[in-house]
Amino acid sequence: MKYNYAKWYFSKKIEKKTVLFESTHGRSIHGHIFYMMKDIEKNHPEYKVYVASQNVVADRSFLKNNGFTRVIVVEHLSAEYHRLLTTVELLVNDTSFFPFFNKKEGQKYVIVWHGTPLKHMGKDMAVVTDVANVQRNFYMADQIVVSNEYTKDILVETYHLKNVYSGEFVIAPSPRNAILFDQMHQTELRTKLKLKTKKNHFLYANVAR
Repeated sequence: MKYNYAKWYFSKKIEKKTVLFESTHGRSIHGHIFYMMKDIEKNHPEYKVYVASQNVVADRSFLKNNGFTRVIVVEHLSAEYHRLLTTVELLVNDTSFFPFFNKKEGQKYVIVWHGTPLKHMGKDMAVVTDVANVQRNFYMADQIVVSNEYTKDILVETYHLKNVYSGEFVIAPSPRNAILFDQMHQTELRTKLKLKTKKNHFLYANVAR
């Protein structure tokens, strides 16, 4: 497959209005990318959307049950996956692509970082085996999207990005928190729980799996 990736890298042209999403090397289609795909599904019909998955059957069923009709689930590390890496115009990841990936001229690569660091990162980790690949992905990214200045500062420091990274850091709300501001969802939930006329306090916890 890596041979095919190299062959397609030089022989395939980039297809406009195409996007490939990936989260944790295909282990999940939830979190940030779920809500970004939902937005594209609703507001950008001109885009052809793919998502990498290690659990193709389950993830296709999950998307269908959540109203998705246009997102194409592709098996992670399959031949089609490698082809897409060389042809899609926009790549979106919440961690990193594997070391064989190399962004082509004409592609745009966006990393939407998956959380706020509450543990050691990068060079500060006890095991630094994967640090070089994550760092390499950061260097290739056109944009690194984080939810706060603290996360930006930690990534810059622990992955040696200061005065080296030539892309753009974007500080913006976390896509996966969009559900908290969905007025229709709020109304449906309050009705279902019979809370429409009551003042309520909620605890929101985002737990990594």
